[in-house]
This record gives sequence, structure tokens and C-alpha cells, in this order.
Amino acid sequence: MIKRIFWTFVIVITLSATVFAEVFQYVGEDFDWAILSPKEKTERVDKIYKIMFPDGAITNYTRKEFKTQFKTHLKDKDSKIHYDAMVAGYKDYKNVKLEPYYYKNTGCIYMYALQYKNDLTKTYYYSVLGNLKFVDIRYGDLINCPCYIKKYGIDGKLKRSAYIQSKDIIYTYTGKGKFEGVQYKSTMYTH
Repeated sequence: MIKRIFWTFVIVITLSATVFAEVFQYVGEDFDWAILSPKEKTERVDKIYKIMFPDGAITNYTRKEFKTQFKTHLKDKDSKIHYDAMVAGYKDYKNVKLEPYYYKNTGCIYMYALQYKNDLTKTYYYSVLGNLKFVDIRYGDLINCPCYIKKYGIDGKLKRSAYIQSKDIIYTYTGKGKFEGVQYKSTMYTH
């Protein structure tokens, strides 16, 4: 009887391991978060934090510093033109890339992102009326990965940061530097 239970257990474990291995082979070699130990996860989170914040400090601007640095972008002077271009379906318009954000229920644009083609290190987020809401500053390899992004609010405070390992794997942190999770495609994983 004990032998039968033992062999049943071995077979179940073997089959489970095979299925588990196939799932992670499908997910891809780069995404190993689910199989890391808690200690390994913490080490990775800390390593990425040190890459994004080398001196260990979160950099915030004062409101005045922020408005001085981004004063030419506080208002999108072409907001009406950009809005019309987005409604017409344009993603590129003249010297900018456009990305609209829609309300789910109504399908109306509530905010849009604007990135100048001559400066891909910054993305500006505006309300529909053309008032600046956020700025993303991108560091690292601008074309490939890895790189990281810091999102600042109009008050100059860091709102969120993200380390982009690849187009599918993103580690996200709060504005205070607390780890939120790792996103693989459209799924978020936490500790």
C-alpha cells in the first residue's frame, strides 16, 4: 500500500513538473519571476532599484524647479490640432508622436501623450485642454532595452518609476521607491 502511494505521488509530481516546465518554456527564458525564491526576488528588486537610483535617493523637483525646467511644455499650444489628429486616428503628426487615452465607458479621450521626434527621452502627458499633467523621463538605451523611466507630476514629485527589461517585462515602483510588481505582457506579478 505504501509503495502504491509513493509511486502515485512520484507520478503526480513528475507530471506536474513537466506541465510547469512547458508553461515557463512558453512564457520565455527571460521571465523567471514565478520560479525565483523570495530571497532571489528581493535581490533582483534591490539590484534594479540601485540601477534606477544609484545614490539610493529618490529625486524630486520643487514645484518651481519643475516649472522652470519644463516651462515650454506646461501648455500644449497645439492641443486642438493634436486632439483633432488623434480623433482622426493619427499616431504621428508632423514632429510628434501622439498616444490618446480613452475613458472605457464613453470612448472619449481624457488625456494624451506627446513625444517630440527630436527628443525621445521625454514624454509629456496633457489633459484634453492641453495642460501638462505628467512628464516621463527615459534613461538608458532609447531604442532597445533595458532602460528605465521616471514619471513626474506637475508638482515635481516622482509618481512612479519603471525598469523595462524587455518589451514584455517591466518592473514597477511607486513614487517612494517601493516595489509594486513585475509585469509580463498584461499580467502583474508581485512578491
